[in-house]
Amino acid sequence: MPPRTRLVLISGIACSFVVGGLFVRNDALLLLSIPLFVYALAGLLSWTRAQQPRLSVARTLSSDRADEGDPVDVTLTIANRGPSLAACVVSDVIPRGAVLVEGRPDFVGAIASGESRTIAYSMRADRGLYEQNHVSVSAWSPLGLTYASTKIRHESLFAAVPAIERLPHIAIQPHLIHAFTGSIRARRGGLGVELYGCREFAPGDDIRRINWRASARANQLIINEYEIERMTDVNIVLDVRAGAHVRVGDQSSFEKAVRATASLAAQFIRLGNRVGLLPYGDMLHWEYPRTGRMQLERILRALARTRLANQIAFGELRRIPSRLFARGSQIIILSSASNEDDARAIAQFAHSGYSVLLILLDTVSLERSVLTRDPAVELACRIARLKHLAMANVLLGAGVRVVNWDLTEPLGSALLSLRRAVHHGRP
Repeated sequence: MPPRTRLVLISGIACSFVVGGLFVRNDALLLLSIPLFVYALAGLLSWTRAQQPRLSVARTLSSDRADEGDPVDVTLTIANRGPSLAACVVSDVIPRGAVLVEGRPDFVGAIASGESRTIAYSMRADRGLYEQNHVSVSAWSPLGLTYASTKIRHESLFAAVPAIERLPHIAIQPHLIHAFTGSIRARRGGLGVELYGCREFAPGDDIRRINWRASARANQLIINEYEIERMTDVNIVLDVRAGAHVRVGDQSSFEKAVRATASLAAQFIRLGNRVGLLPYGDMLHWEYPRTGRMQLERILRALARTRLANQIAFGELRRIPSRLFARGSQIIILSSASNEDDARAIAQFAHSGYSVLLILLDTVSLERSVLTRDPAVELACRIARLKHLAMANVLLGAGVRVVNWDLTEPLGSALLSLRRAVHHGRP
């Protein structure tokens, strides 16, 4: 109860005793009002002499970003810039969604003038952006009858970004390549690693590239040509529509897709490509394709704030703004493609000249992992899986490369099957 309310309540009770004692002419009631009046008077004097605490705080985080689930160490330093405080309570506010791992986020005790105290604790959070805006302070009077409260504004922000999984090499063949060196085979001869072909020696060629066996057979100098490697644009489209995802217990197809998106972005940026991100289904937060660690950090922070959405305006994949993507670039779509309209929209990208890779989220496998073994359930899952595979075959016929991802397994396992298919010359 606030001190002012408590003093008013006690004063009212004392006055009622006085009025009642005078009305019934009872000295006992009059005597009972005396200690209440003394307490109210002492509380009033303490309240009038109470001063607002003059504290300064400084919060330090061990890191402004961490992988989801990793602890973040917080150190809060409190300095008293005013008179001594006989008793005070300083509480740091843990953001909603984070949990305390170790230590205590508060301090209770006395702080002399000019003295400093330190609070240290650790917290852990799921994927997201977290902000701490203020520190709550309450200072009690020497008698402990009243206190003064205030909030000291101090902002700290940290991000819990998706964890990155190491993925196998993903072979892509976009039509658009840039002039800078990268990891995409340009199907042209030049300086590279993989052998592209042979041709006659020309003045100015490096003699170290002469193929002596071929030269002996042709009775003229022949040199090796290697396939040059260039960088390209990789645009990752993450389907965040609520209807495209399922949650089973503590597992969510959406969270798995977000981690997969982070892993794909890290993989292609590491190989020197320009990577962009479009979470589709909510307001358009488009990360323009760039290279380097700073771009990966932008994408991870964008994924940290991404949430499921159910916007009517983005209810269909055909509304993806394709003009954002450079014609001929690589597009990677992570979606369950739950209906025929979605499949047609994805096929349209391939018809428009883009190189399309679909990470098809097999939500049936995630739901099946918690269902009981029943003939009806088995039949329903089999029908759903056949429909899923039939849609994948239609997309393959349209020129879309499809990776069917069983969500009960890591993404790397599904990508290995794609790698084996490419190695054996299959689409």
